[in-house]
Amino acid sequence: MIQRGDTLTSIASASGTTVQNLQEVNCLTNANSITVSQTIFIPGAAPTAASGWVAQGCTDPGAVITNLTPGQTVTGLVSVQGTAWLDRFGYYKIEIRPDSIQTYTLYNRYLTPVAQGELAQIDISIFTPGLYWLQLTVVQLDERFAEPCAIPLIFQR
Repeated sequence: MIQRGDTLTSIASASGTTVQNLQEVNCLTNANSITVSQTIFIPGAAPTAASGWVAQGCTDPGAVITNLTPGQTVTGLVSVQGTAWLDRFGYYKIEIRPDSIQTYTLYNRYLTPVAQGELAQIDISIFTPGLYWLQLTVVQLDERFAEPCAIPLIFQR
């Protein structure tokens, strides 16, 4: 988390990376536009709960992503593995949002339940590099749904 007095130059120097790399992975167009309390990803640093790099939800075994970990860097065509299976299954959907926006955009909707298998393939190359949240929501026939499973990932080309 950005503290008063931090600069991308000081953060890059302390973490063994470059300002350009920090800008790229955090989708920052201006190196001087960081703000106090802002969370940024530092490449090569281990994700921790304190830095905000934890999955959200993912507690229902019928709605879980199993092969991706919080803060993982992904490129190219990514297979999303897990389970999307509830009683009275209606459909499941994969949604994606940049970290800077709270609203998810639908990537795809699927009508067939999955038990410990491939949920989706995501083409990372269509996104600008940076931090994104990938969310799985399993919806029942009555439109009720299990707690979604959302995982923060670093998209790179």
